[in-house]
Amino acid sequence: MKLRASHSELKGEILIPASKSHTIRAIAIAGIAEGTSVLRNYLVSADAISCVNGLKEFGAWIEEKGKELTITGTGGLPKPSCKKIDVGNSGTSLRILTGLASLADFPIIFDGDKSIRSRPMTPLFSALQNLGAEINSTDNKCPFTIKGPIKGGKTTVDGISSQFLTSLLFACPLAEGDTEIVVENLHEKPYVEITLDWLRKLNIKFENLELDWFRIPGRQKYKAFERSIPADFSSATFAACAAAITGSEVLIKGLDFADHFFHMSFPLV
Repeated sequence: MKLRASHSELKGEILIPASKSHTIRAIAIAGIAEGTSVLRNYLVSADAISCVNGLKEFGAWIEEKGKELTITGTGGLPKPSCKKIDVGNSGTSLRILTGLASLADFPIIFDGDKSIRSRPMTPLFSALQNLGAEINSTDNKCPFTIKGPIKGGKTTVDGISSQFLTSLLFACPLAEGDTEIVVENLHEKPYVEITLDWLRKLNIKFENLELDWFRIPGRQKYKAFERSIPADFSSATFAACAAAITGSEVLIKGLDFADHFFHMSFPLV
């Protein structure tokens, strides 16, 4: 970042930090993909570390060098050596990895910190159980045990958190059969669009009717990829507002204007 203030003006350039939403999705997909993926400029954060650690338990090989991750995925299924995953404080990792864990034919335990143990999981549990998963939990929260494999079929998910739907969208292409998902009460639509962008970029087939209904063919595979993680538009608003208020000229770098968060953070009116 190179910004300097002079007489209430800003001048220079700033590289916006990577998006957490894109970072977690990229790590999760790479960890379950076939082959070796390279993720550049990812957001180094506690949530990213939790997702990395969870995928290492799945059996993925992950090397970290600065802001670059090299990930050799598990080829579609968690390895039988996976017994327990501690997601720390990362709710996104918890929901996405729960869906991927439902592909395994052996039990996997999930847990996290005190905050994670209060996070609701009932909508995702119900949706996965309809597809064949077995889940044991005392109060439909962490800690819990999940065992698959999900086989496909028809299910309904409450979209009060977009993470429940994202979890299904990432896991169902790897199921044995085709899956039909009916979505109710969907919130946070831009986050779902980010998920769908990742599926499209990796050539995962699906049908979608206005985010309310999905049909996903089973027996698909995620292939390895290389990508620089897009910057976070929410963070970019601070630099953009500062430049606008001071009448300054600032170069903002790292943004992807095809990203759905562009339309959410900077609505066109």
